Amino acid sequence: MKQINDLGIKMSAKTVSTLFEVEESTVTRYPHRYGGVRIGRRILFFDKLISEAVREAYALQKDKEREEALGRFGNDQRTTQGKDIRLQEGCEGMGSRDAQCGRPDRHSILA
Repeated sequence: MKQINDLGIKMSAKTVSTLFEVEESTVTRYPHRYGGVRIGRRILFFDKLISEAVREAYALQKDKEREEALGRFGNDQRTTQGKDIRLQEGCEGMGSRDAQCGRPDRHSILA
């Protein structure tokens, strides 16, 4: 378990909002995004937790970009694979009719 001294320097919400260039209300509304810890009604920010939050967000962003890139490649590949292509046997002439190829006239239109 981490000691309070292991978390680094304590920072205010105003300092963190300046660091991330967002409103202070955003930092206090979503403290977990910015490395904050909520204790009761109080929100505490520590520099080491902020660093970890930034690294984690960056890693998640890179993973998402990588998955999107692989997804695009995978979708292109999937569209050409796995299609059931049937071999249709037919007569040699273009426009030939079923009865001429030795197949019965299914719809009785050739009679």
